[in-house]
Amino acid sequence: MSPVPKVRLSGGLEICRVLNGMWQVSGAHGAVNNPKAVEAMQAYVDAGLTTFDMADIYGPAEDIFGQFNNQRCKSGNSTPGLQSLTKYVPRPGPMDRKVVLKALQRSMARMHVDNLDCVQFHWWDYRDKRYLDALGHLSDLQQEGLIRELSLTNFDTQRLEEITSRGIRISSNQVQYSLIDQRPAARMEQFCVANNIQLLTYGTLAGGLLSERYLGKTEPNSKAELYTASLSKYKKMIDSWGGLEPFPGPPRCLGDRCQDTRLLGGQCSNALRAGPPCGGRGHRGLPAGHLWGRAAPQRHSAELQPRPDADGGRSRRHRDSDTTLQGPHGTPRGLRG
Repeated sequence: MSPVPKVRLSGGLEICRVLNGMWQVSGAHGAVNNPKAVEAMQAYVDAGLTTFDMADIYGPAEDIFGQFNNQRCKSGNSTPGLQSLTKYVPRPGPMDRKVVLKALQRSMARMHVDNLDCVQFHWWDYRDKRYLDALGHLSDLQQEGLIRELSLTNFDTQRLEEITSRGIRISSNQVQYSLIDQRPAARMEQFCVANNIQLLTYGTLAGGLLSERYLGKTEPNSKAELYTASLSKYKKMIDSWGGLEPFPGPPRCLGDRCQDTRLLGGQCSNALRAGPPCGGRGHRGLPAGHLWGRAAPQRHSAELQPRPDADGGRSRRHRDSDTTLQGPHGTPRGLRG
């Protein structure tokens, strides 16, 4: 098996280009058996997929990672090392140092770590400028060694410019990016390249809807067909952009990649973006098959379109509009996809 490609963030943390997303253990995909989830994590690590992405609001995700990490430490099995990325998703309210520190200490306790590899900060409403207070404290705590990489989740380019202009070093921004939704290419990618900020992208295969699994299939619409939170969420997002009208099947390279990652259940949760646009590479070598028997609509790449909410509605428009107000993984409330 070929080694999993890796990339180094600006603070020096080396992570896999394919991340193990842990939204699936949040409870949004059904009941979770914590011991079995912990046991299953070893197969990912054995395959070289050592980077796990979670959040403080993903149900027991941090606890499950902590149990796995604790077992490995007790057994002396600490190689290969794990990389743990979590998200800090505070409720609106005062953002003084004590509040921020308490939240990080809770994540550290749950994850059984002495410091945090990467904290990805999410904020619900840009009109509430206290996100700058929180980021200031996070930056201070990074300087004190509590955090290695300080990152963002679903921030737009305007806010990225505002934050970095205050001297706050941002390592990455996690945003949705796929063959259909290419808004990060409008402004964000250029800014990130210029400022050594990586893009961690999710929704790359739309929960599996853009994978070979749906080549030549009837369009899924029923609850029985959209049987996971991811499938339901991304189908609603696709519909809110106007549907897939006939959309060609995914590029051969995506199909091949899914074959290589069957351990992930046929879909890659997150993929690190660096360099040329993912969509630009992805349009080479389209297969003859068609997704749901239709041909291709225009991809969504314009800056001035609102972003779909997870329930198929529209979220607040910003002047930038390369991302809009939403939850930590594209949802207006609750959990990520």
